Amino acid sequence: MIKFPIKFITLLTGAALLGSSAFAQVATDPVGYVSTTITSGYNPIGTSFAKASTFTGSVSAATAGTLTLADSPTLDVANNTYYVEVLESTADIVGERIDVASVAGSVLTLDTAASHNTLSDVSAFPVDTVVVIRSHFTVGEFNALLGDAVNSDDAFSAATSDQILFFDGSFKTYLEYEGEWYENFGDFNLATDKVLAPGSGFFYYRNPGAGTPSDIEVVFTGAVRMNNFVQKLDVGYQFVSTGYPVAADPVDLQLNGNLEASTGFVAEESDLILTWDGSFKTHILYDDGASSVWYENFGDFNVVDDSNLLSATNAVLMLIRNTGQVLEVPRPF
Repeated sequence: MIKFPIKFITLLTGAALLGSSAFAQVATDPVGYVSTTITSGYNPIGTSFAKASTFTGSVSAATAGTLTLADSPTLDVANNTYYVEVLESTADIVGERIDVASVAGSVLTLDTAASHNTLSDVSAFPVDTVVVIRSHFTVGEFNALLGDAVNSDDAFSAATSDQILFFDGSFKTYLEYEGEWYENFGDFNLATDKVLAPGSGFFYYRNPGAGTPSDIEVVFTGAVRMNNFVQKLDVGYQFVSTGYPVAADPVDLQLNGNLEASTGFVAEESDLILTWDGSFKTHILYDDGASSVWYENFGDFNVVDDSNLLSATNAVLMLIRNTGQVLEVPRPF
């Protein structure tokens, strides 16, 4: 059963009227919105929307690190980070994404080393593969949604500021200072342009010790992608969100048959999904001899294969123990 917020009923009914060609889909990509409430404490935030298309066109040639397009895109690479996403292809690459480093006429040079890429080599792209170019959402744009609701006394102190926490081998903290977000580690760099990659997430810590921590109502808007979504899962812990602004369960995300399962219902033998509800709640993948099934590893140990662990706006923390995955998630509507 397809699950989506009531706000999308009209939107997705309109989307169903689209033609079958990728060009028609991109030209009329539906635009929607979802809202969430940031409350005191830690709030897992996901990136489920896409930005509107900057360019849509077909590939005429490809090397490992470049794509030549049939037409020339106009990109402001000095002020934006762009990525290419595959909309239609005779190869099994629909939904794959890779960042753009530069553009010269119709030739894109790609940033093959970007950590959130779903592939690092585009030489196998067939001629006439249809791609869309979009710019990434950034921390600065998320900050703009918050407006003046962020609590900080501009002392550059974690104790007196709301915080954003990304996971990169460990939790890295960012602080708000004089209207901007900065790394609270290393060289304390400005983080305005930090990419919020599709299918990723972070913690927003509404610091109860900073100012007046009232709830923040946040409305996310953007384009709803009409192609399948590729989810990259690296070895280790990472925040994961859905590629669509709809709720999703482990089956929707293709997690049952592809991740590492325990035959003994032992968390240390399984890839894990950790949801947040004031504390992390662990879910394990159990191989019962017939299939792999997700269970709560707490409380009544309920099966959660069809439970919406992801909403349209949140993220979960996932642990991939041994084998990274690049999974194609079917469009849920």
